[in-house]
Amino acid sequence: MQATTYKLSITSTWLLLLAIVLAGAGILIASSEDDPPVYGFTNETCDSERSMYFPRLSSLIAFDGETDGFGNTWNFGSYLEADASSYECHLVEFEEITVKGTRSSSSGRGFGAAGGGGGGRSSGGTGPGGNPAPENPADEFTEDKAEEIKSCWEEKVSEEDLDGWDSDAEADDISSWRNARGSAPGYGHTQGTSEGPGGELLTIGVTIYTDVIAAETRATFEHLVAFVQMHEKIHVFQYLREASDDDGITLPSPYEQHEMEVQAHNYSYDWWEAIHPDPPPFQRLSSSEIYRFKNRNGEYKGLFKTKRKEYMAYEEKRANGTLTTDDEEEMEKLENWFNARLPTSVPNDAYNPNMDLDCD
Repeated sequence: MQATTYKLSITSTWLLLLAIVLAGAGILIASSEDDPPVYGFTNETCDSERSMYFPRLSSLIAFDGETDGFGNTWNFGSYLEADASSYECHLVEFEEITVKGTRSSSSGRGFGAAGGGGGGRSSGGTGPGGNPAPENPADEFTEDKAEEIKSCWEEKVSEEDLDGWDSDAEADDISSWRNARGSAPGYGHTQGTSEGPGGELLTIGVTIYTDVIAAETRATFEHLVAFVQMHEKIHVFQYLREASDDDGITLPSPYEQHEMEVQAHNYSYDWWEAIHPDPPPFQRLSSSEIYRFKNRNGEYKGLFKTKRKEYMAYEEKRANGTLTTDDEEEMEKLENWFNARLPTSVPNDAYNPNMDLDCD
């Protein structure tokens, strides 16, 4: 993850606890229990090809029937709560339903908000490379095994001189990692919290959704776990760097999320390629995606440049204590606009599912 979206309430104190989720497809924020951040789907089973993140359920309701910047009209039928430990599909009418089946990882937003599958792997059949598919490899996948894989590739990557690896940030790494079972709209996410917009970075939590990874039939389970861990590690570094820069804002802003996802996709590819003989399960992002909103000189362009400038003006008002309720609503619309434009991961035909991770 992830690329940031968040909304602040006007209050007499700035001791607000911000929770932002960044998953390779986007950064999200935790809200109140009565109005949580959600992913909205256009069908009633939380597995439509199109989905969109909202920092609050009420924002989804307000946006229902609206048209986005690409001319797509959104009529929502169901939603998933973005920061729940296990995901259950809910009708927009707030009636809880049960979801079965698997979403294709080629739809949605890759490793972030809307990528990956859900519901676990069915028994029988064959897995990658024609090998017998286990009942569900996530069943026997412990936290210790996840840490073993993570430590293995971290040691190897740290010894290389690679873009994206930050030795200084590694020394200050406060992240905590965990596996989670059940359905989710992505393979993993990274969530940061801070004490107010410019306050101390409090926590960075990383969640790897093992049932979602197990449901991906185009990649070996442990391969994809390692690759997702790399992607999320890059987001951890991004959080740490953002918290230490001098812009006065601790957590990433929503207009930064596309560039952050580009980095996470491509750096994780480079890390994998540097320590393994075969390429990873997903491709690098194309030049057209990398320069979708920037020119070759790194300058923002087009409508993205305009929207970024608008959001930055609201950030300045927030810092000055002059942000109004109407301003907050406009910020939320802009957040949704940025979230709808995250890059999508593309499967890699050159990936070898029988490659040895060499982590024994």
